[in-house]
Amino acid sequence: MPVPESILYLTDTDVQRTLTIGEAVELAEKGIRADAAGQVVGDKFYMHLGEAGFIKPFSGYLLGEELAFVKTFSFFPGNPARFGTRTTSSMVLDHTIVASTANDGSYSWAIPASQEPGDNYMIRITSNFDPSYTDTCDPFRIIVEPSVHLLSPNGGEWWERGTTYPITWTTELPVGRPMKLQLYRGPGGLVPPFLDHTIVASTEDDGHYEWFIPPTQSLASDYRVKLSLATTDAIFDWSDSMFRIMGPDIEVVAPGNGDTWLAGTTRTIVWKTTDMPPSDMMIQLYQRYVGYSMIAPSVPNTGYYAWPIPPSQAADYGYKLKITAVAKPSTFAWNYGTFSIANRAGIVVTSPEPGETWKVGQRHLIRWTQIGIPETDVRVELYKGDALETMITSAPLYANSCPWMIPDAQAPGRDYRIKITSMWDSSYSGFSEWYFSIEPETAVKEPQWPLY
Repeated sequence: MPVPESILYLTDTDVQRTLTIGEAVELAEKGIRADAAGQVVGDKFYMHLGEAGFIKPFSGYLLGEELAFVKTFSFFPGNPARFGTRTTSSMVLDHTIVASTANDGSYSWAIPASQEPGDNYMIRITSNFDPSYTDTCDPFRIIVEPSVHLLSPNGGEWWERGTTYPITWTTELPVGRPMKLQLYRGPGGLVPPFLDHTIVASTEDDGHYEWFIPPTQSLASDYRVKLSLATTDAIFDWSDSMFRIMGPDIEVVAPGNGDTWLAGTTRTIVWKTTDMPPSDMMIQLYQRYVGYSMIAPSVPNTGYYAWPIPPSQAADYGYKLKITAVAKPSTFAWNYGTFSIANRAGIVVTSPEPGETWKVGQRHLIRWTQIGIPETDVRVELYKGDALETMITSAPLYANSCPWMIPDAQAPGRDYRIKITSMWDSSYSGFSEWYFSIEPETAVKEPQWPLY
């Protein structure tokens, strides 16, 4: 039996009304019951209220991209439909996408690379059983070359891990296409870059993404960012060249812990930097209980600075030095320990310490510091009381130490001192601050309790 001119329509609330076939097509999703020959079973069928039309396509699509049609109504169950493209200007058929396909509510269309681009395409779906059942989607675009351009990072940047930086780009794509951002390493060329990790698998195409670089990110200078559509890797752009992810660090080498520098002389402050972006350095001197004074507000990051210590600089042993990157004040370093500033030249013996006891037959290390003395050798002498006992050895002044194996024949005593004297000018010398003791090697005593 062919489809009648009027049909009985039954809503979900069982309210019956009579519609023409044309009205039914405009209003609702069809649920016509038909046999295998396409004949309506009986003279009635059921319909659910719903708006006829397309969910997809929308906005625009790319050549070579797969497009899934999704429609909100079905034609006669068990009967095929055909799909085609048309243009809005004259509604001319461009070509038939598929002449017959199952009426299952969707169809995936791989847009041919040869398809002519345009912004006035529409898809029309038509029942092969009855061409009066048809619908056309709203106009959409097909474009040839999508514009995807990564702006930043684009090469040469120094980005610090543990910090947030903006990744920026521009595109000319259909509205609503999500983007994907990936971090790669490697220079490219014969050795292709390899994926480090995906920064974000899908983000809105708004031209901007705030990327927090993990504190654990590996430090390297061969990073690139890849921008692509989240739905396909065929449309992408790279950073033009490599950028660096760094963990800037400063290490103060000199002055060292325990050093003594002389006021009125010039001494060299030494430091090392790692992964430091271009920046001058600020050098400050901190004195305990006093605060800080500025040595240099901005000097090139050469790794050294000749500091003319003012003659008026207060003599103290609790000084510290702070070096800060001017371009990034959060990156700074202190010297290790403390150092001293003295107001006259000389030699200071620092070991043995006052009251210390050294054993005969054992090796000990004699230590000293020098202040404002030209480089030369020194005599290392042992005094008992005020009398010279023996010359122990000679050593370079700037070695600041020498070993001494105390002879077995050395007489015990509690009034020994060490004297260090410059062999260039004997007026530069220094004694131990106080006496130390030399004792015989301890004998092994028999235990005073039973052993079991």
